[in-house]
Amino acid sequence: MKIEYNEVGYSQISINQNCDYADFYAFAERLASLAKITYVAKFDGLDDLYWDFDFEDTEMVLTYNVYMGIAICPRKFKNTNSHDNEKLTSLFESINI
Repeated sequence: MKIEYNEVGYSQISINQNCDYADFYAFAERLASLAKITYVAKFDGLDDLYWDFDFEDTEMVLTYNVYMGIAICPRKFKNTNSHDNEKLTSLFESINI
């Protein structure tokens, strides 16, 4: 698990790039337990999953893609500000397993 920063302006936590749906669901349960979050919206597509949640007043999304794996990033994506990136770092530190 690591934090990656990209050229678009938002950071993301990369969880596992070599995984499957079962790994995503197991991680989603563990994240909810460790970070004390509740998923507020879920989109389950054929190749992608997007589960929205709030962490310390910041909207985040837990994602899964069959090619890219599991990641967490601020929901604003390109419009993310430094506050959102700081909260992502805080989340990373609270669940660093």
